[in-house]
Amino acid sequence: MPDFWLDTDSFLTPSNGPYRFGTLPRFWTFLQDQAEAGVIASSQVVFRELLETKDMVADWAKNQRDLFWEADIDVQVTFTKIADNVNNTERYYDHHKYKFLDGADPWIIAHAKTLGGKVVTFEKSEPQSARPKIPDVCNEFGVKCINVYDMITEMGVQL
Repeated sequence: MPDFWLDTDSFLTPSNGPYRFGTLPRFWTFLQDQAEAGVIASSQVVFRELLETKDMVADWAKNQRDLFWEADIDVQVTFTKIADNVNNTERYYDHHKYKFLDGADPWIIAHAKTLGGKVVTFEKSEPQSARPKIPDVCNEFGVKCINVYDMITEMGVQL
């Protein structure tokens, strides 16, 4: 099973920053190679979010069949537990709950919780926030959360 589950912003932030396709194409080849090796993965929901960008990341994602996983029944059960947790957290405003649960974030957490591995995101923990944040929901479910740069460091890779 994959060691790392990448959220949408783990693709978008690098593509708009230091790892642009024209600046550091090795990064994108690295992700492709790691997906083929089964080290990293993401969700089909992330894939759909990336396609909405209609940019180079969307074009790249269309060719990454090994990277984006469907949610099996066990992941769906975990997603339901995450949804229940988010819906029952009183400090979260309802409109933030709906937005969170309508996107890829809970699916990435569900994959990591069910199949093992760490969630990779640039979101920062805000334990008192009225909006669910990936690191805080991960913490509720005992899932470790890191960013792309920490993932690369943990893998011992130099790009």
